[in-house]
Amino acid sequence: MTWPQFHVKMVGNWIRQALLLGMLVLLGCGESGMSQQDPMEEFVLSTQSQTKARAEAVLSLQGSEDVSHLLQPIDLPDLESNQSEEAEYAPNPAVEWVIEIEFTELEQISVAQLKEIFDGTFDQGEGRPTIFGKDAQTNQWTYAIAADGPESVTAVQLAWDYFQAWKGPESICNELGFQKRLDATSAVLQEHSIAANITPSRLPKEAFARTEELAVLPEDYDKYFIIQLQAPEGTVFEGRDIWDVMHCLGLIWGDMDCFHWDNPSGIGDDYFFSVESTTPPGFFLPEQIAAGELQTEDLIFLFSIPRSAAPLEVISRMDKAAHYAQKRLGGTIHYQVGEDRMSLENATNEVRQMADILTENGFQPGSDSALQLF
Repeated sequence: MTWPQFHVKMVGNWIRQALLLGMLVLLGCGESGMSQQDPMEEFVLSTQSQTKARAEAVLSLQGSEDVSHLLQPIDLPDLESNQSEEAEYAPNPAVEWVIEIEFTELEQISVAQLKEIFDGTFDQGEGRPTIFGKDAQTNQWTYAIAADGPESVTAVQLAWDYFQAWKGPESICNELGFQKRLDATSAVLQEHSIAANITPSRLPKEAFARTEELAVLPEDYDKYFIIQLQAPEGTVFEGRDIWDVMHCLGLIWGDMDCFHWDNPSGIGDDYFFSVESTTPPGFFLPEQIAAGELQTEDLIFLFSIPRSAAPLEVISRMDKAAHYAQKRLGGTIHYQVGEDRMSLENATNEVRQMADILTENGFQPGSDSALQLF
């Protein structure tokens, strides 16, 4: 995975989680129970060690028993890991429109000059591209403008996402927009007297067609597999019991103040699955739990289907986790794909079909292309 793709994965996934939390909160309460609290109001960025220290200050991070064996290791497909330190960082033509710039007179150009040339070239409507450069020292493509980026490059690629599901329809660029990007690139190079061959990965008409093609995929395939553990009618799950159950399973409390089964492989999404709630605020604050002030009407186990590198295997493990929670807390288990509730068998079959179709279209779940589009 390239650095820009990794950046999109981290930031995009954080935004997706925030939006999903908000959606779950709205689904979990009626008009009279609508919380006036902004789910994002108290969120701050913190390091993993800071998060751990915050929780450890008020609650134990050790479960009352160890049932982490229920979450057996998952054999992931042979997809490229973003943790490779020697990977060449280049655009992904499956999901990005690329303008390649090959200098015909210059042997190389400094990144400082490159930044000066393209700074302000593209207006808000055209969108700012990710700038890649072929490092003059290593002869490898890399993220050109970065703190540890190259000093000079021998060639340049400008890359724009065709479409990103988490940005929505406003990220769509029409044929005229693609042509404007091409014209602006040519004009700014001429303005700086830089001779170069400019080659788009697709002509503007073809690029717009690709955008339309990708924009319809999220409607059918940008879905979550969900297991809802609903508390018995008239009762709630106590925060301390939830905290203990999650730690007995070996889940980690952290991002978005929720629980996660960490995926350290670098292949696919950051977590195999997460646990949230539709009860406002939708997440779990350790300070509230320690004070006995947090109860929920349900627990939501979930993961993004297109972003999971092994969705069927994750379903199996997640179901075991949900049944353990049911054994400890009580309640009823429901299965859901997107907004549709169904049996586990039907849900699993639907996820299998979705994964097959995504793979056939070049977006194998958990792949770089899938992570970048979804």
